[in-house]
Amino acid sequence: MAAARNAQTAALQRENLSPERYAAVRSAVNRALGLPNVDFARAAEALQRGQLPDLNGTVQTATAQEKALVEPFRKELLATSAAGLLGL
Repeated sequence: MAAARNAQTAALQRENLSPERYAAVRSAVNRALGLPNVDFARAAEALQRGQLPDLNGTVQTATAQEKALVEPFRKELLATSAAGLLGL
């Protein structure tokens, strides 16, 4: 996992993209793909406290602009969407 985070950090720096901006883009892409909004960091924290996490995520509606931007890449993005949900 550390190697993946290091690679992500290097890629963000190379693209001059902040982690916050990347999170906003990832969220918009997930909305456009119709994926649920699940906070896996909170789920991990609950597990560390010995509690069952709430994995009930909501699917938020994407804007027409978000859908249009993602559509040409939809097939590729769906193939990697699990990693996107995990924040990678």
